[in-house]
Amino acid sequence: MKKSLFLILLSCVFALANSLSEIKQSRVVRIAVYENEPPFSRVTDGG
Repeated sequence: MKKSLFLILLSCVFALANSLSEIKQSRVVRIAVYENEPPFSRVTDGG
């Protein structure tokens, strides 16, 4: 049961992702990063 629920949720995540052709057409890639996860996010004086 847990495996099937995990697979369903995982497939929903991929269904929300844009295809490569859509990304190339819009020329925009949106990436989310948590604010408190160093070294992937860092706030400096300059922004």
